[in-house]
Amino acid sequence: MQRLYLASLWAMPITGAARLFWGVKGWAWYVGQPLLWAKLALWLGLLVLAWAPGRAYARWAAAVARGDALPAPAEVDAVRRQVMRAAHAMPLIPLLAVALARGVGTV
Repeated sequence: MQRLYLASLWAMPITGAARLFWGVKGWAWYVGQPLLWAKLALWLGLLVLAWAPGRAYARWAAAVARGDALPAPAEVDAVRRQVMRAAHAMPLIPLLAVALARGVGTV
């Protein structure tokens, strides 16, 4: 699941870069748009939010492979809250993309 999440997280800037370089409006128009920078800031925030859960998953998998106990419920709850924060922020990126494509809030 973590690999799928990270793959989708990296697919966003790759497809966005393709639109910047090969899109109809071009680089010059996009870099002047506040919504583009809001999308990038949100994407960076998602990367930050994904860091701690990803490390926890790797730590838990290594512990299970060694035959150690599963994590404490409090630790699982803390990671779950972090994942939920990221999950609630994710839909904002396509929402900003649609607004940018439709010219809402453009300069």
